[in-house]
Amino acid sequence: MKGVGLIYAIFPLAAGIVLAQRWREAAPGGDDYYTEFETCRTAREVPWHSTPPPNWTNQVGFEKDAFTFARMDEKRAYPLGINIIFYVMTH
Repeated sequence: MKGVGLIYAIFPLAAGIVLAQRWREAAPGGDDYYTEFETCRTAREVPWHSTPPPNWTNQVGFEKDAFTFARMDEKRAYPLGINIIFYVMTH
């Protein structure tokens, strides 16, 4: 029985190693597939391959404002987040 358990443990590991090496060579574009990321300095500069990233703009009259997202009061946001996490973990 110990031999069968050992086979069940080794087989998935060996299959994973073999398939990982096989699929690595089949990546689209070959070795130069990831070279486009070397010139990027921020996450917004990374080229997208499916859906374009959102282009956030401020409303009229708030063009100079640096914040485009709604501001939340930390005194209320932190306890609310803790309550949500606690609820999700207990239900």
